[in-house]
Amino acid sequence: MEEDNANVEQYGETNGGELSPEDGREIAPELGQDPESPEQSDTSGNRNRGSVILAIIAVVIFLIIAAAFVVFLLRNRPELETTTEATTTTESLPIEDSVWGEILARETIIVGTAANYPPFEYYDQNFEIGGLDIAIIQEIGRRLGLDVELRDMAFDGLGNALQVNQIDLAISAISVTSERAQFVDFSNVYYVSSDALLADDESSIDRLSTIEEVSGLRIGVESGTVYENWARTNLVEAGILPASHVHEYKRIDDAIGDLAEGRVDLVALDMQPAQLAEEQGDVKVVAEGITPQQFAMAVPKGARTLLAEINQALFEMQNDGTLRSLIIEYIGLPDEAIPPLPEPIATPLPPLSPPTTGCIDSSEFVEDLSFSHQDFEDIPQVNAGEAFLKGWRLRNSGTCNWNQNYALIPVDGNDPAARMGGVPIIVETEVQPGQTYDFWVDLVAPVEPGTYVQYWSMRNNPSGLIFGERVSVAVDVASLPTPTPLPTQTPVPGIDFSANPEVSQQGQCSTVTWSTRNVQAVYFYERGENWQVNGVPGNFSLPVCPGSTTTYELRVVLNDGSVVIRELTIFVIPNTSVPQIVRFTVDPPDQISLGQCVTIQWIVEGQTDTVNILRNNVVIWPVAPASSSMQDCPTSTGQQIYSIEAIGPGGTSRAQWYINVVDPATAVPTSTPTVIPGTPTPNYEPVIYYFTVSPQQVRVNQCITLSWSVGGNASKVSLLKNSVTVQENLAFNSSWNDCNNSAIGTVIYILLASSDYNQTTTRQQTVNVLP
Repeated sequence: MEEDNANVEQYGETNGGELSPEDGREIAPELGQDPESPEQSDTSGNRNRGSVILAIIAVVIFLIIAAAFVVFLLRNRPELETTTEATTTTESLPIEDSVWGEILARETIIVGTAANYPPFEYYDQNFEIGGLDIAIIQEIGRRLGLDVELRDMAFDGLGNALQVNQIDLAISAISVTSERAQFVDFSNVYYVSSDALLADDESSIDRLSTIEEVSGLRIGVESGTVYENWARTNLVEAGILPASHVHEYKRIDDAIGDLAEGRVDLVALDMQPAQLAEEQGDVKVVAEGITPQQFAMAVPKGARTLLAEINQALFEMQNDGTLRSLIIEYIGLPDEAIPPLPEPIATPLPPLSPPTTGCIDSSEFVEDLSFSHQDFEDIPQVNAGEAFLKGWRLRNSGTCNWNQNYALIPVDGNDPAARMGGVPIIVETEVQPGQTYDFWVDLVAPVEPGTYVQYWSMRNNPSGLIFGERVSVAVDVASLPTPTPLPTQTPVPGIDFSANPEVSQQGQCSTVTWSTRNVQAVYFYERGENWQVNGVPGNFSLPVCPGSTTTYELRVVLNDGSVVIRELTIFVIPNTSVPQIVRFTVDPPDQISLGQCVTIQWIVEGQTDTVNILRNNVVIWPVAPASSSMQDCPTSTGQQIYSIEAIGPGGTSRAQWYINVVDPATAVPTSTPTVIPGTPTPNYEPVIYYFTVSPQQVRVNQCITLSWSVGGNASKVSLLKNSVTVQENLAFNSSWNDCNNSAIGTVIYILLASSDYNQTTTRQQTVNVLP
């Protein structure tokens, strides 16, 4: 008994009085086993002690993992703070979804966007997609440890692409609407567009409540902003305003300044700077929130885990200031002018099953069949005016069958000339879901050197839906072909006609000088113009600033009544780095009576800092918008020289227009455009001032020079060759060298001028091609 007590005192009591092997007590062998020897007993004890140690280690590891999991849950739970920072919207962690699982498996999230809506998404000078939306999703991808694969798609087809799992997420300045929420799920809002309209403080415009009330007014917007796109989409395309009433400014301050000058009636901008301008005086806010929009990302219906991950990343970006910094960088708003985001509302998780909508249209790019640009790494080179055949292979990634109701159509490009005469390509056979179809189109390269990119999309013709992944064609136009030299003119005694310089860079001017002796009358004009209203002194000099190679004529009436016409051509070397004056017209084009006014219209594209409108070298509209119109009423008779200068980082471009102001008693009768009643603004038909070709008979592959001047209410100029459109969105005053004449026979050129009101005017010229 004493021995037993001594043993207990020596080893101690554990586990409620039971002895463990570590206590040194022997454990009787199980039935059927031989008793262990002392050596075996020691070995067994060591093994037992090792097993216990391993068990303890396992318990410790389990506790560490459990603690880490608890910390993870706490870290991902939104903190309750006293500030107005973002909070997450889900009440509990969502269950897994197949979309998120596929994203993790490939370690890449496939993102759809429509890269034609700056500053949210657009192609930069290197043909890479950038913008606020792209910066946001790239940052989210970085935080989630995922690569981001961008796919440029038709905006209206983004929802379809989500429904057929062609993309994992769409971000493209998508406004949250209840209609869209039936088919996709939205993330938390990441940007709020709060708009306002300003008017001059003394304007009769008091309060506007609908965009229809903007009809007939002139509106100023900052170029490259959401308001430029808003005006084009909601005002011009909707038929509320003509394109000439949307004035695009480089700086919004210039637009506000023109309110006081009466050059515009309204300015569209963000609410915060509008309120600041109103506080400074001279302007007033006459509308706000006409089209408020909240932008969010869209994911497939029921993609619960993906939605939670996106919202968590947005939550972190909002709280650490990253989201705000990106908005400042890309939208250009000062920090205090950024609209506040709405507070996320905790809502039940969305249903797992998306609604049934019938068949869904979608398309996927497979490969280029010709003239591949290798993701803009190796753009093919072509000659100016060269014809070529472009092909793409697309897959029907939707659930609808394609047939003759479907077509691949040109949608937009980096330059008006980038369409290259492309016309919609109709699907000729039935294409079932999953099958591919090859599209081919005949194109003609632009005439000016430069890089041209045109984007194409699929369209369901009956519904008008444009959908699917966009495809593109890109070419580098290397140089202009050598035009046919003009025949050497026989010198005429007493008539000198010259230009200095005869070859100039685009944007530069030349001086044309002439002298005559013993003549009755002299006329100077661009070839094709109405010479009767372009009388000039017998000895004179004039500056001319042609935007492209131009031929001028001097018509001299001798004393005996005979007529001599002298010609000279100023060759213009294109310079794509300077601003491009697409349009500069004055209507009426040649002559007005004293007391009449002219309408000046212009469109300038490219990198432009300043645009000035001048009359007789005096600025009459400084820092004008890049696209606008104005009226001017000369107060004296004589020749009036209207000009435009567009200044940019690449240089200066200039264009001129000459008008004769005469006494009403001596005015030469001219036609007056007809005003069509019932339109919100005076609606003149497009006018073709002249359309010429030279020479009118050539050998095979000899170049033909076409020249034209268009004005009136024209908004678009196109050129057809043998009934096929070869050039679109041409400059209103320009020329083109066509050297692609390999077929013997008659070539018919048609110049087509169209207006925003579906009115058209045409002129036709014919050329004979000989062997």
